Amino acid sequence: MKKNKIIQGILLIAIVINYGCETDANVIVPAGERKLVVGGFLSPTENEHQISLSQTDPLFSTDTPISLANVKLTISSDSSSYSPSYDFNSGTFQFNNNQFKIENDKNYHLKIVTEDGKIVESDMRTLSNQMPLVTDFKLTVDTITKDWMYPEIQYSLKISWNDLIGEQNYYRLIANRLLKDFDSNDTIVEPLNYFNEYELKDDKGKDGQVLTANFKYIESGAMNSPIGFEIILMKVDVNYYNYYKTLNNYADGDPFAEPVILFSNIQNGLGVFCNFQTEKRRLFLFF
Repeated sequence: MKKNKIIQGILLIAIVINYGCETDANVIVPAGERKLVVGGFLSPTENEHQISLSQTDPLFSTDTPISLANVKLTISSDSSSYSPSYDFNSGTFQFNNNQFKIENDKNYHLKIVTEDGKIVESDMRTLSNQMPLVTDFKLTVDTITKDWMYPEIQYSLKISWNDLIGEQNYYRLIANRLLKDFDSNDTIVEPLNYFNEYELKDDKGKDGQVLTANFKYIESGAMNSPIGFEIILMKVDVNYYNYYKTLNNYADGDPFAEPVILFSNIQNGLGVFCNFQTEKRRLFLFF
């Protein structure tokens, strides 16, 4: 009995001491500055171009939002420049080759000036017009019988190409399945897997050699079966490559993932200003 009273006394003293030690925590949270976010993915092989523009929204911010309506964007080369207007519906600056042409092997400068005089800018050089030679493009179809009532069909795609000799090259590959729209008779293009990582390649240590990429797609049942497949081989610049490489490591929504800083080549802002060229190859299934 005496022992229980001693324990109760100790607990009462501990509670009083802890209560008396309570203090308000004054934590200084640094205020985040709003920054412009630029997405400029341009290609000399395209006629229509757009550069997206938005802004960050820091959790703790004391400054007012940037007025995108009064932002002036200018894209220029060594010989000309153009200032497209901002489209609020798409959040982009849009222009075509008649207004300002994107050409191969040229230097381009992007400059954005806000209403209060802040300047955001970036530079890039477009790629040469030479695309690598595709040497092999194959599609194999296998039936995987796990359940005789619901067999699975595995489609395997393989594409090979000769790396361009004498230069540092970067590539991105996109695989799509082709579906038939029986109402309009059009071909529908869908990604093989919405959650695929971006397939990136470089020729480090393999200059001039044959590079290869493989894709697999497994389908259960016969509903909405593909009529074919498409692979897009993209030759990209180093800024494009580094941006998507860090994007591969970005795990959105994972509370246990370490934070990843996305690549940016935008001075005084965030985002990327880069260029690419594409070549599409398709293979159709015959029933």
